[in-house]
Amino acid sequence: ETLIEVVQSPAPSQPNTTDSPDVIDTLAITDTLTTAASQIAIGLSDVTDSLINHISVQ
Repeated sequence: ETLIEVVQSPAPSQPNTTDSPDVIDTLAITDTLTTAASQIAIGLSDVTDSLINHISVQ
């Protein structure tokens, strides 16, 4: 809520509809990055486990 107020305060003449899509896009990008980061972390842990298993077998 504070971010929206900061964005709207310099230009009160603009309607709220011009600011809300930007906020929605930012939230969508944040969700996408969070999901990608978690998937990368899972992939790295899988690779680490397979490397540990491969080394321990040898």
